[in-house]
Amino acid sequence: MKKYLVYVVGKYTDTSREKIKANIEVADKAAKELLKLGFIPIVPHKNSAFWDDDPEIAKRFHHQEWLTEYCFPLQERCDMTFLSENWVGSLGSEAEHVHAHEIGQPHSDSITSLCFIREWLKRGEYEAARGVHNEILSE
Repeated sequence: MKKYLVYVVGKYTDTSREKIKANIEVADKAAKELLKLGFIPIVPHKNSAFWDDDPEIAKRFHHQEWLTEYCFPLQERCDMTFLSENWVGSLGSEAEHVHAHEIGQPHSDSITSLCFIREWLKRGEYEAARGVHNEILSE
């Protein structure tokens, strides 16, 4: 049985290390729920936590470069995107949301909806899967 990769979107950047840790925990909690349902979560927060503390990385990757050179390529390799509870208001998360829409990747802020998307993808109903984001996010 195919396992579906889910890119987890959520706020990362914040005003203190403690707040960043809290943001990572939000993404981690969502990822664990997805894993329990049979998805393979990809959590950029965990893959690269606090790499921005490294002066060489911080110098090379400004916010937009980080998105286009690190986050978007990871997101594009996934089957769908999950928008965790703290994604709204985060510039990076909102950019990832727009990117999912631009590349036609199914995305939702509801784990239940991702389960429906998975079933549609299994049956080859790609248009149904891609159309979910419009209904869910406009509610």
